[in-house]
Amino acid sequence: MKPANQNLENNRKHMAAAFIEYCRLNNHGEPTLKSVIGRKVVEINNLTVQSVSRCLKESIEKQCSDRYGQEQGAIIMSETYSSLLSRDNSKLNRDGVDLMNEVMAEVIKAALKAPKTNKFGLEIENA
Repeated sequence: MKPANQNLENNRKHMAAAFIEYCRLNNHGEPTLKSVIGRKVVEINNLTVQSVSRCLKESIEKQCSDRYGQEQGAIIMSETYSSLLSRDNSKLNRDGVDLMNEVMAEVIKAALKAPKTNKFGLEIENA
């Protein structure tokens, strides 16, 4: 695996884990995300590093790769993820929280169009 891809994979895992921790802090220890889509509250339960990572790969990473190419896109996304995490990679900074909430809102909208066959691996409630 190329170093850029390895860095991207590592930073993506850190982003996903930090986002899940953020969700736990806001939901009594449960790995759950509640998001308002339109006028409806949608709940995603049992968030995992794998499912959040898949959301990142299938949304913003795909867009970046399409625009800048796979190798340059991997470098850009790895640097972006790194800038959105604390020094020890365990927490999202304010911009990281904002980005993740935006990404997840867009992913939820896409997943609601096909709740049973969504490619994000999300367990959606109240859909």
